Amino acid sequence: MASYTWLRNAPILEALVDIRVKQNPKIKLDDLDSAYDLIAKSYPDKKIGKEVKVVLGTDKLPTEKETYPIGFKYSSNDGRQVVQFRLDGFTFSRLKPYQDWERLRDEARRLWDIYHTISKPELITKLALRYINKINLPLTENDLDEYFTVSPKAPQSLPQYVSSFLSRIVLHEPSNEFIAIISQVLEGAEADSFPIFLDIDVFKEARDGFNINQIWPILERLRDFKNKIFFESITEKTKEMLL
Repeated sequence: MASYTWLRNAPILEALVDIRVKQNPKIKLDDLDSAYDLIAKSYPDKKIGKEVKVVLGTDKLPTEKETYPIGFKYSSNDGRQVVQFRLDGFTFSRLKPYQDWERLRDEARRLWDIYHTISKPELITKLALRYINKINLPLTENDLDEYFTVSPKAPQSLPQYVSSFLSRIVLHEPSNEFIAIISQVLEGAEADSFPIFLDIDVFKEARDGFNINQIWPILERLRDFKNKIFFESITEKTKEMLL
């Protein structure tokens, strides 16, 4: 596994471990909610998770939206840690301030073991990590090339003061069959900075399912892939700003 500089001021807003499954048809919402008694001490705030379904009319155009419950979302008292137990999968997220991979991984694994025991999924179909970073640039700065190795650009003949952009690319890493979705977003200035969001979503899918013993070794490699993307996306100037 590659080694990267530890950042004292890591810009992570949210880090997620996401595991998607094929639902066991015998398992219902009430079965998932039985986990609450096991995790309520750490995650006392419970909400019903819902999914939106768009209903099409006779002209094939959307006519209305319906919501239906698919699981539960449990949050810690401070709201910084959230776990979702859904019929279609499991998600654990840590909000700012981020601590470290080891604590994220270990808590996700503890909660996943509870979820897996209760949900008894037929297949584990997708393993994913997602890190949403917010990098604040000085208001006076308009040259993104000083901070990012690749950034959206306007034609040179046009004014170069960009106030908003959205960039999204999808990469395939063939040796591990990993996929990465990398997004850069600027939605406007804040009081004292230009916030650039660098959203890195890395995952691996398996139509025939993963063996349960593959989960955490693959997530470790996905984490290494995520780190490579992050550090290859920023310049030395940005790295020094985050140390």
